[in-house]
Amino acid sequence: PTLSLSPESERRWFTMTVSGDDFDCTGNGPTVEVLFGGVPSVGVTVDNTGAAGGCTALGFTRPVTIGAGASVGAHTLRVTNPDLGQGTGATLQIREQAPIVSSLTVATGRQEQTVLTRVNGSFFRAGAQVSFGAGISVTIDAIDPGESFIDVTLGIADAAPTGAHTVTVTHPDDGQNATFSPFAVELALPDVVSVAPTPRNQGDAFTLTVTGDDFDCTGNGPTIEVLFGGVASVDVTENNAGAAGACSATSFTRPVSIGPTAASGAHAIRVTNPDSGQGTGGTLQIREQTPIISGITVASGRQEQTVATRINGSFFRPGAQVSFGLGILARHFLWF
Repeated sequence: PTLSLSPESERRWFTMTVSGDDFDCTGNGPTVEVLFGGVPSVGVTVDNTGAAGGCTALGFTRPVTIGAGASVGAHTLRVTNPDLGQGTGATLQIREQAPIVSSLTVATGRQEQTVLTRVNGSFFRAGAQVSFGAGISVTIDAIDPGESFIDVTLGIADAAPTGAHTVTVTHPDDGQNATFSPFAVELALPDVVSVAPTPRNQGDAFTLTVTGDDFDCTGNGPTIEVLFGGVASVDVTENNAGAAGACSATSFTRPVSIGPTAASGAHAIRVTNPDSGQGTGGTLQIREQTPIISGITVASGRQEQTVATRINGSFFRPGAQVSFGLGILARHFLWF
């Protein structure tokens, strides 16, 4: 018999089709032996039990199993007809095992982040290349000599598409690859640069404008929390109900009320996007309550007179200064 082979390159279990001429299909038909260097190939098993599949004078099939210990390279086939007539030819090209990806130790990352993860699997050879899709740079840190993992550092660009990315491991020497999905890219964490207006006083209610980047306006948009010393500010209320005002990727507004017992000093703003990504920054300076004048006990006086009067009101602190205008000297204060 004369012969050719399909497929020509495998490393697994498969059904091999042998093509040629003068194959004898009587009885169980022709059998196949795989040779390497003129002797039977180690680690390669042909199932010659039973009848050859689809047998004709021009072709037939036999199951073949290629084990991990089979030699890489060109193997030849020897076909034996039932009358023991033999023919040798065709090439079965055996390659290294294709890579297999089974899992990732870290399967999510955000735009603008650097992420360390491990690609787990098998048959990862030295020189393997790894891709995580558009907008993600990959640095290979280590490939396990046992071929079971690859450690990589990912640089996720601000423009990397959000959502599922396919991980691909490729052996460049033979082009074999494996894919795994998904690695998920999420929006960048919000970046809070500044807030306005500031400073504000105890007792104020106002609309706070937050400026920065990567604010997510989907749904009700970002929410805010005012912090003092790293914890929620006492007696400061943020109104996060409903949609953020004038929301864009770079700014939005939320109403804020400052109570009379809020701590004076620098308060930070924490922004939380709808996907729970958080960023803290900016400074809301809170001052003590502005003084309020409600009346005076003596409301008139003459030139060249000395007048004692009381200024009534609230939030008068020691050190406050009082002016009655041009030509009037105010002195000898008592505080109530």
